[in-house]
Amino acid sequence: MLAVIKDLHLTEKPEFVAPDDGLFFTIKGWVLKPSTIIGLVLNPSGSSEGQPSEFALSRAAIGRLQSHLIISRSGLTYIINIGFRSHNPQRAAQVANAVAETYINDQLEPGDAAGRRLDAGPPQRAA
Repeated sequence: MLAVIKDLHLTEKPEFVAPDDGLFFTIKGWVLKPSTIIGLVLNPSGSSEGQPSEFALSRAAIGRLQSHLIISRSGLTYIINIGFRSHNPQRAAQVANAVAETYINDQLEPGDAAGRRLDAGPPQRAA
C-alpha cells in the first residue's frame, strides 16, 4: 500500500488525507484551503507545530486507501477484481491500476516462490 501512496503522491491529495466525515467537512473544504483541513484533522489541538508530518499524512492516506479499496475473488478462479471508490473516475481507475500493478510486481519478484515457479517454466518430465 505504501508503494502505491508514494508512486501516486497520494499524501498530497486532499481526498486521501482530509477527513471523510460527510457534508460538514465537504462544505468546510470548499471554504478553507485543503492544507488547513489536513492540519485540523491531523493536529486537532491547534498547536503551532506547523504542517502534519509525512508519517501522519501517510497514515491518513493508507486509511483512506484501505477503506475505499475493493478486492474480490472472481468465482472459483484465481482471478481477483480490484476496484477503488472515488468521486473522480480517473482517480479511481488510476489507484486500482496502481494497486494491481504493485501486486503483480510483488508476486513476480525473483526472491518470491511464485516468481521462481514462473521463471522455471513448465515442469519437466522424467524420461
